Parts: sequence; structure tokens; C-alpha cells
Amino acid sequence: MTIEQIGSFEDLLRYLLDLEGDLKPFALAKHSTPRKALALPVDFDKFQEPIAALAARDTKLATALALMVTADRSELTGRPRQNVAHLAARILQRHMAFTDDDGMRDRLFRLLDGDSDPETLERTLVRIQNLLGQDFDGKKSMKSPTLHALADNAAHTVVLIAASAATWDVAHCVDALADNIWGAGNSGAESTRDREKLASLPKGARAAAALIVDSARLRLRAAEAERDRAATHLDIAQAQLVRLSEELDAARVRETELEAQYERLRSTLEQEAHARLSERMGAASDFETMRIDTVRVIGQQIESLEDALDALHHGQTQITEEFVRRSIKKLQQRLSALRPRTKQDPGGEQE
Repeated sequence: MTIEQIGSFEDLLRYLLDLEGDLKPFALAKHSTPRKALALPVDFDKFQEPIAALAARDTKLATALALMVTADRSELTGRPRQNVAHLAARILQRHMAFTDDDGMRDRLFRLLDGDSDPETLERTLVRIQNLLGQDFDGKKSMKSPTLHALADNAAHTVVLIAASAATWDVAHCVDALADNIWGAGNSGAESTRDREKLASLPKGARAAAALIVDSARLRLRAAEAERDRAATHLDIAQAQLVRLSEELDAARVRETELEAQYERLRSTLEQEAHARLSERMGAASDFETMRIDTVRVIGQQIESLEDALDALHHGQTQITEEFVRRSIKKLQQRLSALRPRTKQDPGGEQE
């Protein structure tokens, strides 16, 4: 069977089992039959036996890694990528070194579900390293290069599964590989040996190195742009701070002025209220004095008029006339005192 003849997921498994050796990464053409087959829903429980057979023959997990590289090389998305990632994860999980470890299985499938926690990836890779350091079926027959290739392929497969499920960009992948596999940051101070490593970089690795450099430069430019934006925001914020500080000072000055104005108005109102109260108290006192004087005058004149009336009964008209005249005069004086001082009589003279 050839790749072009793959028309279902079952055909893909048959193709992989019939290979004479490990799968080599390839690219699926768009709209090809195999690509359409990968887009169909897959019930993986129905394919446990062929997947177990694949895991048994994929001793170095080269096929599992090649499946993930094929997904990237073919730019698979959606269900096709999910199906390939699930197949690679099941081959890895069913490998003789990992098949009995539930903890590794749980972490692997969390990554497969898109868990973006860096600790999940780190713990999965540490668990893989620990399990490969223990005895497992077939380990004694493996030579050292095979064991190194197994560890390397397992780690890279896990990183690509995590990247595929969480849709990492290149920079994120570089960070994950550098932090967990390449051992970046452990070389210490720079030396001439570092330059020698760069100069002797194999041709096959130069494209990857260039990709890493480009990713680093992109992140550096993004960081510089973010720094510039932050600096601009800082300048704007500082200008706003100066303006608000000036407005605050002006508001404080205005507050002082308003407080002084309020104090002046309050003092004026208090003085006016005190003056009005004094006027009312003075008016009340004058009115009481006038009332007492008026009562006294009226009382005296009543007595005088009573004497005049008594004199009139006795025929003393001259005495009566004198008493009446005096009483009228006294009453007129009292009436004049009761009238407002500004009021004028009809003749224009002030009373």
C-alpha cells in the first residue's frame, strides 16, 4: 500500500504496520485522499490492537515523532491534526517503557487536551526521563544509541503534541525545547568554544538555528516595541500627572479663596444679624417705654377730665374749660410722640 492509497484511518494504520522500518516524515498534499481520510471522526477504542502493535515495533518512537512532524509539514489543522496527535500520543503511551504508568498517561492526555500549564509539560518530560532510567521490557537488548534516540524522540514527541494541542507559535516551541530538552542557559560564561560550536554547526542544523535566531529577533523587536509603547504611555502619564498636579494646586488656591470669602460673608451675616437683633431689642424697649408713658398720660388726663366734669356739675365752667384744655394739650403731645418722626402734616411741617 502506498500513501496515496490511504482512504481511511484503518488504512493509515495498515500502511504504518507494513513499513519496513520507521516512518519518515512526509507532506500530505491538500485535497488529497489521505488528508480527507484523516478529517473523518475516529473511534480510537476500536483500534487498540493495531496501535499496540505499532507501539511494540516503534522501539525508538521514531514513527510517533514522524507523525507529529508530518502534521506540521502538511500544515494540518482541526480534526486531521487532532487525529494524528492522538495516534502519536497513543503510540507513545503504549510503548513498553511507559505503558504501565498511569501518571505519565494522565499528564500526556492533559497535554493532548490543550493544557497550557508549563508545569504539566515539565512534569511529563521528567516522568519520561525517570521511566526510561528504570528497567522495562526490552531495555536490556537496546544499545546506548538506541536508548538515547528513544529518550530524544519521546521528549520531542511530547513537546510537539503539547504545541499542536495548544497551538503554540514558534517562539513558544523554542522556549519549551530550550527549557526542557536542549539545556539552554547552562553553558555559563561565553568562551571561544562557543564560537567553535557555531562555526562547526552541521548544514542540516543551520536552518533550525536560523529559525531560532529569527524567532529571538522577532521577540526582541516585539519587546522593544512594547518598551517604546510603555515609554510613550509613561510620558503621557507623567504629563497628565503634571497637569493634574497643577489643577490640584489651582483647586487648593481656589479653595482657600472660597474659604476666605465664606468667612467674610459669615462675619458680615453675623454682624448684620447682631445689628438686627439689637434694633429689635431697642425697638421693643422703646415701644414698652412709650406704652408706659402713654398709659400714664391717659390715666392722668382721665383724672383731670373727671375733675373737669365734677367742676361742670358745680357750675364752675371756667375751671372745667381749663381742665379740658390742659387734657387736650397733654393728649395732643402724647399723640405727636406716638406718630413716626418722618411723617409730615398736610402743611408740610414735620411733627
